[in-house]
Amino acid sequence: MESNGGFYMVEPSSCRFTENLYKYPHIHGDYELIFCVSGQAKAFIEKEQYVLTSGKGVFVFPNQLHFYETVEKGEFGVIVFKPEILPTFKKKLSRRVAASPYFDFSSDKEILSLIENMRTSYDYQSDKYLLKLTGYINFLIYYVYYKMDFLSIPHKDAALFEEIIEYCNKHYKDSVSVTALAKELATNSNRISRVFNTNMKMGIPQYVESLRFSDACHLLEMTDYTVAKISEESGFGSIRSMNRAFESFLGITPKDYKKKMTDRKD
Repeated sequence: MESNGGFYMVEPSSCRFTENLYKYPHIHGDYELIFCVSGQAKAFIEKEQYVLTSGKGVFVFPNQLHFYETVEKGEFGVIVFKPEILPTFKKKLSRRVAASPYFDFSSDKEILSLIENMRTSYDYQSDKYLLKLTGYINFLIYYVYYKMDFLSIPHKDAALFEEIIEYCNKHYKDSVSVTALAKELATNSNRISRVFNTNMKMGIPQYVESLRFSDACHLLEMTDYTVAKISEESGFGSIRSMNRAFESFLGITPKDYKKKMTDRKD
């Protein structure tokens, strides 16, 4: 996974199974399926928490802040993919927002059998890796899509939403306002706010804060920068603003988060 500030770019498709599910808070432009085969974990999407036990999972949409951690070691699957590998569902997914990311496949024998095949017979070193993975993902999304409730987005609003996201992802370290966005995209502030709120269930300031928060978490874990430097590098502008964001998202300070990550590595 490659970092571009608070926004993360991933391979066209990737799949892994792990006994210890963990990833620091991050945002990227791809879809992500996280599911539990055994054990227990917590998945956090924006500020909502979902408990994952055997047969449970979450479907993360692009541009959603998310992270996860293990409660009880077991086996967990993480699949990340771009919508381009889903020709049947690409247009449907781009014009819909999930009412809830949570899904339950514990009683579905076909899905359980598919996941078992992925775990036991999937050769990640094979030249046919991406082709096989594409087939698995299409089958899983077919199941998940028809099990979840979605809210529809008008086509013209979907295009504007993509422009708003692109602008925020590029400029989150600067001062981003709805007024500036409206001027840049040649529309009015009310429409900007309505379209974004409908898609993301949050305002633009909250999304920009989540990008900065994601970037700060990455820097805290991967560098030896001081909290003051990270607050500047990630766009918060002050320790106080960054502290407030960490308290809001995690209930701890950046220093506490840094210690937690250091202890985890040890």
